[in-house]
Amino acid sequence: MANWTDLKVPVNPLQSSNEIMQNAKDHDGTISVSGIPSIITWNYEGKYVAIEGSWDNWKTRDLMQKSGKDFSILKLLPSGVYHYHFIVDGEVRYSPDLPLENDDFGNIYNVLDLQNISSINITSLGCCFFCVFCWCGGLHLCTYGLSTN
Repeated sequence: MANWTDLKVPVNPLQSSNEIMQNAKDHDGTISVSGIPSIITWNYEGKYVAIEGSWDNWKTRDLMQKSGKDFSILKLLPSGVYHYHFIVDGEVRYSPDLPLENDDFGNIYNVLDLQNISSINITSLGCCFFCVFCWCGGLHLCTYGLSTN
């Protein structure tokens, strides 16, 4: 069996905070994004954790940010129901602590149900648009490094 580090799987490069901010800017220079902010966390072992899901038809694999022993990612998604799984050190995994579904082939996926939640439009209020719903509470401690000041 090949070592997981030998596998050549395309991974989207992480955008820098400047790229994220530039892509989110409106024509008048304000930062505005729309969607439902969803933080997904893997709180088990692993050196490298990524996530892929039905939100983009399984096209991308996004690396998750490590903080302590946990890995997390913020996804801004439209209303809907999404299936996803984690790739932990090269192996497809699911979190038993999160909602699950099986497909007809016996594959197990985690489920993110956002169908009864409305998208919100987020405009920067001085720190960063993620601070509206992240744990820093607007105290400029945002781990995403997206300060607009």
